Amino acid sequence: MGPYRITSLGYAALLLLMGCVGLLYDSLSRGLAEPGEGGPFFCRELLSSGGDDSGLVSAFAVFLVPAGLRLARLSAGPVGYEGLVFLICLVLTCASLALARLDCGAIVYTAFGVPDPMLAAALVALPVSGVLLLKLYFDRRQGKGR
Repeated sequence: MGPYRITSLGYAALLLLMGCVGLLYDSLSRGLAEPGEGGPFFCRELLSSGGDDSGLVSAFAVFLVPAGLRLARLSAGPVGYEGLVFLICLVLTCASLALARLDCGAIVYTAFGVPDPMLAAALVALPVSGVLLLKLYFDRRQGKGR
């Protein structure tokens, strides 16, 4: 297995990780939190709409689409629409996370301050997967990929 295929597998694995976080976040996490005087205050404790904030993290599930595209073309180089699909998923997810911040949830605080390993992994995977996709494009251009 060559370096190109390892990069492709790593990219697909990060996309699958983000997709799984999106699908499973509500059931496996305590939810989004805000810093409080006595420690973290979880948005689920709000009776009105605080529990909806964790649902916004489910936007990570859209990364299952580019994951499927990459798995279908694992040995082949990325094509133009693959980057476009990734970019659309990135914008949708970032917009959703920004909406969560407007209501109750502090995304970075929840991920790294509480800590919430699922959310932290997804947040780290966002830029790393983008870098790996760029590496796949550059490698293809240099003739390293098939």
